[in-house]
Amino acid sequence: MLADADAALRFSRPLGGIGGISQKSLTKTLRGLEREGLVTRKVIAKVPPRVEYRVTPPGSEMMAPIAPLWRWTAGNLGRFGEP
Repeated sequence: MLADADAALRFSRPLGGIGGISQKSLTKTLRGLEREGLVTRKVIAKVPPRVEYRVTPPGSEMMAPIAPLWRWTAGNLGRFGEP
């Protein structure tokens, strides 16, 4: 979602746009991606405070080969089920 946006997104955008993910799981995932240098996190000191995430150049570069696989998987989840 961040890579497709090609812009900074507030935390609430991916939280609302990714079905079935909790705030805690999303925070943990984004922090891990930040630690790995794939996204940046910017805190904007306003009232209320805002947090924005943006994909870094290495993150964008990594998306080129991986995004098609993610999209195929998401589009085909219904084909895979319990035996």
